[in-house]
Amino acid sequence: MARRGDLELAIQQQMITMIANIVLFNHAASASLGLGASDSQFLTLLQTRGAMTPGQLAEASGLTSGTVTGVIDRLEKAKLVRRERDDGDRRKVLVVLMADAVDRLAPIYAGQGAMLQRVLAHRTPAELEVISRFLGDLVTEDERI
Repeated sequence: MARRGDLELAIQQQMITMIANIVLFNHAASASLGLGASDSQFLTLLQTRGAMTPGQLAEASGLTSGTVTGVIDRLEKAKLVRRERDDGDRRKVLVVLMADAVDRLAPIYAGQGAMLQRVLAHRTPAELEVISRFLGDLVTEDERI
């Protein structure tokens, strides 16, 4: 059996490679829709976190307010998001994912979903539990940074 340090290094290198592949795929997917590189990340944020203010998007993405405005403008023009007033505070604007946005994007990401299903099909339920906990831990730790 491999040493712990060797396994940790292998996992780190595989994560770096996987992240790079995902970033490159998302850049190509965005370009195919005529969108910028950050645009698909905003769609992911809105899909996973729900409606957000431009300020929240800036904080989550680390982008400036001017850049965030440009991304929102492009996504709105592509009819993937809309701006709407917050019912609780009419001074606030929320960026909301359009209801059909996920369905419109699904064909672009279908190959990625199928690949993930193929990989997961080879894992036992116990292995899937470990993978799920591992990924959940990564998400939790990342949100603390």
